[in-house]
Amino acid sequence: MRRIGIRQVKAVVGYEWQMMLRSRWLAAFAALFAILGVFLSYWNHALFSSTGASGMTRQSMMLLNMVLQLAPLMGVLLSSLSLSGERSDGMTRLLHTYPLTETQYVIGKFLGLFLALICAVLAGTMIAYVSLAVFGQGGSLQAIGALLLTSIPLLSAFSSLGLWLGSRVRSRLNAIAGSLFLWFFLVYIYGMGVMAALPILPRTMQEGALAILLTLNPVEAVRIGAVFWQGQGYIYGPTFYYWEQAIRSPVGMIGSVVLVILYSTIPLFFAMRKLRKGE
Repeated sequence: MRRIGIRQVKAVVGYEWQMMLRSRWLAAFAALFAILGVFLSYWNHALFSSTGASGMTRQSMMLLNMVLQLAPLMGVLLSSLSLSGERSDGMTRLLHTYPLTETQYVIGKFLGLFLALICAVLAGTMIAYVSLAVFGQGGSLQAIGALLLTSIPLLSAFSSLGLWLGSRVRSRLNAIAGSLFLWFFLVYIYGMGVMAALPILPRTMQEGALAILLTLNPVEAVRIGAVFWQGQGYIYGPTFYYWEQAIRSPVGMIGSVVLVILYSTIPLFFAMRKLRKGE
């Protein structure tokens, strides 16, 4: 840790934290989480209250889908804007005049952004679940915790991707365009492409190819993992029963943690490498 420089990293984390708290983008995303959560809660309550069906499971799944779509957008957009903005303003050139390395700078920015994004998601989901109590459905701290745990790997992976993208572009406009492209491709296009490509492969290769392709995309990996961790893997069919058992095993837990670390560290490594080469 002496090589990393804890004091320098903490200084960057504090600076990034303060800048993010002033960010209108962060406040807008937190408000969007809250508004959509309240709307979904109200809509689901109005739709199922007359039938006497329990709405909590449906609400939880709808909020989970909301996290799977908005958390990646928050992570990649805010992170890319943060770094690309400082590059375009010339702030990153000051790295060579201060006792701060590119590694310390990138790690500090990542941690500051990640903590701010987690707080925004937590605030939005808590407001949404308080609305459940108002509507007579009852809020669930356990469900809030599940959604927060779901958002952690997504925010970590896409914050890292955003910093990598920010290290490659010089303008905020390019950062926004690149972020939207990455988000749309990984959240929507990737899954459809996988489903279209699988039938082309021999049947003996399809299951293994599917596992590899889903693992390569953090959105799909978190989506499948969240369903399996809830014990609802049966909705994908009997073939995936063994997947659920493997993921919920100790080896699967360790593998999931390692996978999240890889999602986060690989883009950070390339962002550091790009900054070391200079502007």
